[in-house]
Amino acid sequence: MKSNKPNSMGTFRLSAQGLAAMLLLSVSPFVLAHPGLRYDPAVSQTAEYSIEHGCGSNPVIGSIIVLPDLGFSPLVKINGEATEEPLDDLLESAGTQVSLVIDKSVFDLQVPIRDELGNAVGFWSGGGTAVPSTAVASLPFRPNVTAEFLEESCVSKVTYRVTAIDVCNQTTLAEGVPDQDWSFWVPAVGSDFDGEEGGHAYDWTRNITVTRDLEEMPLPTDCGEGDEILVSPSPEQLNRDLRIKLDGQQIWPLP
Repeated sequence: MKSNKPNSMGTFRLSAQGLAAMLLLSVSPFVLAHPGLRYDPAVSQTAEYSIEHGCGSNPVIGSIIVLPDLGFSPLVKINGEATEEPLDDLLESAGTQVSLVIDKSVFDLQVPIRDELGNAVGFWSGGGTAVPSTAVASLPFRPNVTAEFLEESCVSKVTYRVTAIDVCNQTTLAEGVPDQDWSFWVPAVGSDFDGEEGGHAYDWTRNITVTRDLEEMPLPTDCGEGDEILVSPSPEQLNRDLRIKLDGQQIWPLP
């Protein structure tokens, strides 16, 4: 039996709330993000992920934010069409990492989620006081999201899909109820966390877009308006990174 009340395990209390990640960044090259993540490096190097509602009436006890791991077979589209061409052939360089900002005003714990090389590609937060469904809260972190364009390429934008989950109850995936026990903002790429087609925020993510500076690096004359690259995390990455572990024990989703 699972409870509709927030649960606790050790020092961590987990609850999925409507993750509102508003990200807005403006750098050279120019970077933009979807409402729900707020980031303007001209003002501050710190971004804020916004928790804006609970799961139904259940409060949020923890949140997960993950960027695509560019070293773990990310899924790439050009102008909406899937391609097998690696990012290394499309860009001079690219990066998606985060740095934690220790802030206990919402949750007590901020734990990095690392790739196989030890780089932080995301984090989870939890513990302390749950965020009621009638309240909002912000989780700060520092993104390091870049795309360096090739002068001879037609690429004008690179959009990274940002995965987020608000957890409201500790359950298994099989027993949990969407929008009661968690809220997903997860790309539907074939992972265990795809969610239900037609459900709330299905295949909907907060995105960070790096835009080519056309004054500094104009497009070649035969490129038209240019190409946009969309980068999603692989299903293997999401299955690896969206499982919260504390002291070696998986606490969400429950095994």
